[in-house]
Amino acid sequence: MFKVLSAIAASPEALLEQVRTLDMRLLIEQVWQRFNQSKARVPEGERDRLLASVATSVGDRLSFDLEQGVALDIVRVQESTEHLYSTSGHCVWFAPSGLSYWLCVYRREGNHLVCPEWVLVHPQAPLLIRGECQVAGLNQPGVAEHLAFSLSVPVPGGDIAVYEQESLSCIAWFPADGEVSRFIVLLQALQAVDDPGLQHVAQSLVYHPHPALRWQAFQILVKHSPARRHEYCALLQAGGDEQLNELVSGYLAKERA
Repeated sequence: MFKVLSAIAASPEALLEQVRTLDMRLLIEQVWQRFNQSKARVPEGERDRLLASVATSVGDRLSFDLEQGVALDIVRVQESTEHLYSTSGHCVWFAPSGLSYWLCVYRREGNHLVCPEWVLVHPQAPLLIRGECQVAGLNQPGVAEHLAFSLSVPVPGGDIAVYEQESLSCIAWFPADGEVSRFIVLLQALQAVDDPGLQHVAQSLVYHPHPALRWQAFQILVKHSPARRHEYCALLQAGGDEQLNELVSGYLAKERA
């Protein structure tokens, strides 16, 4: 089954049709069985590392590699959340037999989400989300906690935008690239423990080629050295990245307000 999905993953419409016809409950069971078999083969002291390999920084989500660029994502949906996340590439949300749930589909327009529309996902009606122009919201007020499932086909080098649930505006983004994401996690960890070396690390990473990492470093630097905020703003704007320039403009607008 994994090979069938991998072979058609490049075509969003073909993947959608295949999900509609396959036994997706069986797919989930096979993936979970394979993961448990892998867990049983490693020493107990290394199992946390195996769990970390499927955990993601995008909400309460596990992501299992199905090979050749396809991943099965299992999301724990809570009644409320502060953030919405875009998709790198495209994905198909689906419900295995016996389950159904609602998704709120937004259209991406600049740094904002617009035109929300609720869609019911059930075994006969999977939903295709094109990451470059759509975002799926999973949290429906008044609905009990449940699981949601998707097959995702990320774009190498793509980014994931983070939107505030209330304002529907983009407040941050991070790369799907694992190496850059690890730098971002490092900055967050140093912040969490108030590490004395945080500012020095941020000073180095504000020159990193990836704009998401530069933005993370910028936010730390202007907090610790507010007198140099305009210097750091000019540094980011000099890179010519459109999304980064919009975020800097938004920061300056709030400062003037």
